[in-house]
Amino acid sequence: MDRYDGGKLIRKGGRAIMPGNAETDGIRAAQWQKFAASGSIYDYLDYRSTAPQGITTGEKSMQINTMGLVLRAVRVGEADQILTVLTPGNGVLSASARGSLRLKNKLFSACGLFCYSEFAITLGRKTNFIDSAAVSKVFHGLSKTVEGTALAAYLSELTITLAPEPPESADCLRLLLNTLYMTAEQKAPAAPAESYFMKCAP
Repeated sequence: MDRYDGGKLIRKGGRAIMPGNAETDGIRAAQWQKFAASGSIYDYLDYRSTAPQGITTGEKSMQINTMGLVLRAVRVGEADQILTVLTPGNGVLSASARGSLRLKNKLFSACGLFCYSEFAITLGRKTNFIDSAAVSKVFHGLSKTVEGTALAAYLSELTITLAPEPPESADCLRLLLNTLYMTAEQKAPAAPAESYFMKCAP
């Protein structure tokens, strides 16, 4: 496995791993500003290419507590789900929610699509697991119209594709929550809400 060790860049399998230091952070900040000014997908890909990857701490797993919005829920087996969650401090995470489709399971109410919940997530080397979840907000109004449901699905897939990282992920989460709220409460039609999100997205 590629890793960063002792101040040295470790290369394995022909892939270089970049450490998360002040110099690298400065380069990434400059590349993000360039993308923000141009809006070019190529500038965004340059920004993404400097993201730290594959850095290990020697620990098998660690647990984090975070708020997050469920962007995607994929059923696995009879009662399990793989959730894709947008978090403010860890970007987009995928995690297994075991038994979350059972009505009496403690994860059931907080792991639905477009639920904004507080999660306790164990980060493993290969798979993340949701240990507990408490629902904070459910956007029930999204299902009242076809346009609202379609907009929510579109923005979720767009967010997953862009995969914003901290600190941009916190801004994206706040903007997405506001857009879903306005759409669910019918405070703004779906088309203007989409335009607002696209205009303000980091």
